[in-house]
Amino acid sequence: MPKATFRFYEELNDFLPVQRRKRDFSVSFQLQSTVKDVIQSLGVPDSRIDMILVNGDSVSFSHPLRGGERVSAYPVFESLDIRSANHLRPDPLRDLRFVADSQLGQLAKYLRFFCFDCLHDNDADPESLVDVAIQQGRVLLTRSSTLLQHPDITRGILVREAHPGEQLKAVLERLDLAADARRAS
Repeated sequence: MPKATFRFYEELNDFLPVQRRKRDFSVSFQLQSTVKDVIQSLGVPDSRIDMILVNGDSVSFSHPLRGGERVSAYPVFESLDIRSANHLRPDPLRDLRFVADSQLGQLAKYLRFFCFDCLHDNDADPESLVDVAIQQGRVLLTRSSTLLQHPDITRGILVREAHPGEQLKAVLERLDLAADARRAS
């Protein structure tokens, strides 16, 4: 029976048993199996995968496995535009949504102007911002480095710039969103 080495990244590990998380592991499979067949047999939903590399090359779910390959599966890329390298679907799964702290009201308005989903409430306390970010899968935008140290925050940006226009530019550059902002305007 042929085998391939698999590695899953970031939150895709949540679907794996602990002993297979964040490490390479070998998987035996039937002849004629595709990448998708093996990934589904491991319990990882293909709808959460944004890119698959086999021996370093981006492939589709229908890519056949022969044995001896190294397969890497990646979730949504937040900071990198993979449209040109992605062979799974026409557009990556990246669906960025934001929640901004009370000091970033103008940045929130700018992001909404460019058609990005950004929540902002001047009266929101830090705990509620963290809750919204976690429960809704939003990127937390904050001027507080302490807030980003919360153990459950995995998606956040410390906004260091003082001027809202510079804040917007920094967020767009950090997340490689300039092309998306241009399409929206």
